[in-house]
Amino acid sequence: MQEARSKFVVEMEPKDAMLIDPSDGYLSPEGTAVLHFRRSSASASTGRINCKVYYCKEDEVCLYQPLVFEVPFQEEIPGAAPSEITLAYLVKPKASTSSLQLSITR
Repeated sequence: MQEARSKFVVEMEPKDAMLIDPSDGYLSPEGTAVLHFRRSSASASTGRINCKVYYCKEDEVCLYQPLVFEVPFQEEIPGAAPSEITLAYLVKPKASTSSLQLSITR
């Protein structure tokens, strides 16, 4: 039986406030992804990372848990150093545990 792959999609508000690489994709087998954000505007914006995290019980059906991370970006401060934001969430299926970590650098 092949495991279902957990995935993510990123949305920005306003839409063109950031360049995101990648803007969608799959989480690694360890449940991680690294996203790079680059501002195209100095104004404040919000990133929304929509995830569908699958977890499978041995010899049983796979289930998923939808997750949404909202990341607010303040107005750009000229000369500020790039920063890294780590988002973590623990997915707890009824029988076993898996973890999900997203590391975001901008």
